[in-house]
Amino acid sequence: MLDRNLRARLIWTAERYNRSTRQSGRGGALGLAALAIYRVLLFRFGGDPQPSYEAIRTASGHCVDTIAKALHRLADAGLLYVDRRTIRTRLGARRITNRYRFPTDVSLTPVSREPLIQRLKKERLVPLETLSKGLQLALDMLQKRIERGSG
Repeated sequence: MLDRNLRARLIWTAERYNRSTRQSGRGGALGLAALAIYRVLLFRFGGDPQPSYEAIRTASGHCVDTIAKALHRLADAGLLYVDRRTIRTRLGARRITNRYRFPTDVSLTPVSREPLIQRLKKERLVPLETLSKGLQLALDMLQKRIERGSG
């Protein structure tokens, strides 16, 4: 069973991944349908979901082809593990509903508490040494205001 904090981190990570891969005029790598299906799996079917495509279709409102593509995109992104399940009978192997698992090692935090200047240094947008003295002073003042506001 997934706790609500892990569910929130998982959906936040999926939305963040979709936003970060978004291109102008196009959607993200996951797409809105995959996000909707991910929400259904996380919040409707619980921690150990084994729904059929028909149950997902009823809950999400998307067609079976869209569900298959969305599950494939979620699995490629590492947000969902799909265990294909088959049973063996006298007539041969028969496929039954898949089992879906979620990663439990999501360690991303939604808000960075890191100071602004340290984030700029990490991102290496512009080396701070090349900035003018006035801009460096302005960044220092902004950093102090941020620290006072969050304390």
